[in-house]
Amino acid sequence: MQFRHTSKLRNFREEQSEDALFIGSFEADLGVGGKVNLNRRIYPPQDFRKANEELNRRLQEGLVAPGEEGHPSLMDGPSFRIPVVLREVWTTEDAPGVIRSQGVFGITNTQSGRDVKTLHEIGVPIGVSSKMFARPEEHVLDQSSEFYAANREHEGAFVSVMRDIAFDEEGPYDLVRIPSAQTFVRSAESVEVREAWDRLTSEGVLQDPVSEPALPETQPQQETDMDLQEKIDALEAELKEVRTQGVDVQEVNTEMEDKVKTLTEANEALGVALEAAQNTANDLREQLSAAEKTASQDEDERLVSLRENAKADRERLVEAEAQLEETRAALETLRTERLAEKQAGELAKSVLENAQGDFEDLVKEELSNLIQGGVLSAPEKVGEHAERIRAICKRAAEKPAGEAKVVALDEEVDERIDDVPPLAVEGLGDEFVAHMNRLSAGLTQE
Repeated sequence: MQFRHTSKLRNFREEQSEDALFIGSFEADLGVGGKVNLNRRIYPPQDFRKANEELNRRLQEGLVAPGEEGHPSLMDGPSFRIPVVLREVWTTEDAPGVIRSQGVFGITNTQSGRDVKTLHEIGVPIGVSSKMFARPEEHVLDQSSEFYAANREHEGAFVSVMRDIAFDEEGPYDLVRIPSAQTFVRSAESVEVREAWDRLTSEGVLQDPVSEPALPETQPQQETDMDLQEKIDALEAELKEVRTQGVDVQEVNTEMEDKVKTLTEANEALGVALEAAQNTANDLREQLSAAEKTASQDEDERLVSLRENAKADRERLVEAEAQLEETRAALETLRTERLAEKQAGELAKSVLENAQGDFEDLVKEELSNLIQGGVLSAPEKVGEHAERIRAICKRAAEKPAGEAKVVALDEEVDERIDDVPPLAVEGLGDEFVAHMNRLSAGLTQE
């Protein structure tokens, strides 16, 4: 069996005891690239690997990368609740197109660090969540998607692909209760088994039968983590080998048997829990897919209905505006006609009343001409003009015969026009004639 970074972890713990800045350390799964997480995001696997490799390079150069409690938002800014500091990062390939980042956290000698260490030792799951900058890109997981093979269970889903990713060096990975990538700090029991194994192999008691031979430097070493069941099988195999060799490691055997038993029980319980969680996830996925389809259909139908209603409303509005204009025009015409009829009636009555006396026919005729010609339109002015016309007729009668009357009348035209207000009502002349005819007919009958 092989565990990575053992010597570095041991040296790190020796440093802790010297300066008392750290009270322990633990390994953890940090993040996953190429898989849809609980936030419906995908980090492209190769970009994810490169970002973690660059982060590790900066760590080895001396970058201090604190891990905060509860994953505070970027808007809130960094805090002093720092239980851990990230010391090292590496990546493995879980499956084609799926990259997992892992690392070692140093537990700080702070109140939050002691709290996290206590929770870790009593078995409280401690999740890990990344904090990075990225450019989201909308994406559909169909068969043409580059991420389809690793996410078949999300076929047809709309997700966000996070492009141009870069870690926030002020805190690239934080500790949380519910990580979106389902990545957790490894349990205290698994760490103890690893330490017992390291102790046995370093003292030469056991051989590591599954260690991979070193590859030439020109070839990149491909490393993958063994899953929980593989670790259990390897431990059981080593225990059998120790027993057949007769090595006196009874105390170690007993301890390792207890750990194997605990891990086996944990593995069985985990299998049951995972199966139940998978069934629940499948049910939720089907419900979500059905709800998305129904919502999409309802939305399309609602939009079509809104467009049709809006079109009908616009047509009705145009018709209503046209009818309103027609109504306004009809009302204006009616108002003008009634005003003309009223004023013409008043003028006709006033003409008949004021024309009585000397030169009655001439006065009536001249007043009628003034009204029909648009010169006289105010009933209260009729009497004044009647007297003026009668005076003109009298002066004309006193002059010699011939054109005296006509000349006298013509001389007074300008004076009459200047003193009379302009015609204010359209159609007044026609209405006046009609009223005069009716009044004359009435007077004749009387």
